[in-house]
Amino acid sequence: MSDYDKVLTSIGDFGTYQKRLCLLVFLICLPDGVYITSVVFNNVTPEFRCAVPGLINDSYTIQGAYHKSLVETYIPKDKDSEQYSHCKTYNMDDMGQLTDRNKTDECQRWVYDKSGGVVSQIVDFNLVCDKALFKAHNNLMILLGILVGSIIGGPMSDRFGRKKILLGSSILSCAIAAVMSAFDSFILVLICRFMSVLCGHTQFLAGYVILAENVDVTKRSKAALCAGMGYATGLFFVTLMQFLFRDWRTAQLVSTLPFLTLILCWWLIQESPRWLLSKNRHKEAKDVIVYIAKVNKVNISWDMEVTGTSKMKMDGIGVGESGKDEETTTSGSSNNLKIWHICTSRRYVIYFTILCFSWITINMVYFGMVLGVGDIIEGDIYITFLLQSVVEIPGDVMCFLLVEKIDRKVFYCSSMITSGLATLGIGALVVADQDIRWLSIAFFCLGKMGISIGFNLIYIITTELCPTKIRNSGLGFCSFVARFSGILTPYIVSASLLIPGPIGKALPVLIFGVLSLTSGLFAILLPETRNAKLPETIDSESGRDV
Repeated sequence: MSDYDKVLTSIGDFGTYQKRLCLLVFLICLPDGVYITSVVFNNVTPEFRCAVPGLINDSYTIQGAYHKSLVETYIPKDKDSEQYSHCKTYNMDDMGQLTDRNKTDECQRWVYDKSGGVVSQIVDFNLVCDKALFKAHNNLMILLGILVGSIIGGPMSDRFGRKKILLGSSILSCAIAAVMSAFDSFILVLICRFMSVLCGHTQFLAGYVILAENVDVTKRSKAALCAGMGYATGLFFVTLMQFLFRDWRTAQLVSTLPFLTLILCWWLIQESPRWLLSKNRHKEAKDVIVYIAKVNKVNISWDMEVTGTSKMKMDGIGVGESGKDEETTTSGSSNNLKIWHICTSRRYVIYFTILCFSWITINMVYFGMVLGVGDIIEGDIYITFLLQSVVEIPGDVMCFLLVEKIDRKVFYCSSMITSGLATLGIGALVVADQDIRWLSIAFFCLGKMGISIGFNLIYIITTELCPTKIRNSGLGFCSFVARFSGILTPYIVSASLLIPGPIGKALPVLIFGVLSLTSGLFAILLPETRNAKLPETIDSESGRDV
């Protein structure tokens, strides 16, 4: 136990202040779920067809016999579906007069089915036909924002402090997300989406860190659950707002502006004492610790000495300049261990290959299922998205309750294999052209819950397998590889735009299913880490065999 952990125990490691902090971080992490998943509703594509050339007041719904005759005169029908063409009109001359019904032109205007009142970004910016792939670009901004946020969030928090980055990125992400609704340029919308997700993910990471640094090690799993539950609650909030407000601009405003009130948290959240100590800001650290003790109703005595070694003492407990245990470091190669040194161990090369593949799979499948709800499962987008959001909660709770009771490897492998089989089940129904809606939704929810559990577990397994000297680097490397490879996810989800028919529609879930199943089977080769001593060096025994 470090000296600061002893101080934390003395002032209350999970008292009133920590419980209040859990609630505030829960609220601050809630917008992250909103910014990431609102694109699902922005990308809704209602039924549409080419507009009749020259008919200014054309509408998707046929208004009468004359309107129907105009539509049939100018708009061809698709041979397979017998529906009016989405992208073609019969050939016309420069005066707009029909010239040849055997030739077609690209249509310039479209009319949409507005019976549900939905005005998505697809409708607003006409992202159909030759612009249909912009839907994937919209999803790409989400994953790029998460990638960049993961890269810069940690260093910014380490340099400027947990509190400033947590609340600063929170307000900035809210402001950018709100401003996005005012733009008439889709390129500017894409830029705003990227920036809002980047800031939103940065605030999520800072929230997780400030919680972890303010609670005892035995309470960190509960603290982490607060941040995760905040994100999951954001999924319910965005579903409600999008259901009540069908115009994307209005929904964007009402879903983001309330979070501006989070600025009030500035007076309720204190900077992390651990970070202050690491920056040698001992006076500020003392003030924060005294404040926490006061909120937790703990009486403390404080003696601060500024000597050559600059120590802070509380009730005889010494805290060095860095806020860490003052240890005598020994020379040796283990002290200079770098991430690339794993290549010297065949065993760790195998472990890291499996871990990286697992991270890539989980990132791709999870976000593919979240962002591809409307593409993978047909039907009411609000009900389907709500159901896939609901299953995250039992997945998180199940992981929280069972992670210390079931072997990690068994838990992880079973959840990934379950997810793989469920998503393959969806693909089988599509290929067989069996429209069994309830069964598809059941498979989808089961697959989503399995991959959500896997997401929670892979953090733990990676942390427990990496040697101490490269534990943070190993976790960061796996996360970076996963986020970077996730760039392909939006285009896998949109495979039906490039490959017509049931194969194109089934391809995303077939890919996700094979990846999940393979990841679950490969993970059998990993050692069990539950109740095992954490490896200190590459030569240490990692985990235990089962």
